[in-house]
Amino acid sequence: MSQFTWWRRFYPTQKLAREQLFKGGSKLLQRIEFGEFEYDPLSAETELEEELFRLKCIEIDGFSNFHKDTLNEMKVTERIKKNKRVKMMMETHLKNEHNRMMSLCDDLMKEFNVSKELVDNTMSSFDGTTRELYFYIKAIAQDREIKSSEEILMFPRMQSQQPRHILKQKQKHHKNIWQKIVQNKQIW
Repeated sequence: MSQFTWWRRFYPTQKLAREQLFKGGSKLLQRIEFGEFEYDPLSAETELEEELFRLKCIEIDGFSNFHKDTLNEMKVTERIKKNKRVKMMMETHLKNEHNRMMSLCDDLMKEFNVSKELVDNTMSSFDGTTRELYFYIKAIAQDREIKSSEEILMFPRMQSQQPRHILKQKQKHHKNIWQKIVQNKQIW
């Protein structure tokens, strides 16, 4: 594990490679469909850290040969490790989210030659998927009829969306715990 990503248990969101883009189609739309601009999964992945800490505390409580203060110190040490990892995850999550939103805004402005105010106002009030947002701004820019969500779903996709929450190989032993979290918290 790299010294810069020691805190990651999951693979990060990937960018669509230039070779995978279809010629003739909108590069931005393909990137949107691939999931480059979707919500960063790091905030949901902090749930695994909380659960692992809870399980570690149960394990520590099961030690019978130690003094109560020693057990508490062990829990504090585990809490510090967990908090450090969660802090790194949330800082990266917030930075990624900000960068994605700014990049999406800029790319939509360039693609449709519209003002930043139009894109910002639309993004702040829009209630739909990123793909629907693309077609919504496209319709406004081209002065066409705005399509409904059902009509947009009927448009063929150029890219399939990349999978989320893939545990790294070294972290596969946490798979069952993560599956329970996903089921209980309805993460996706």
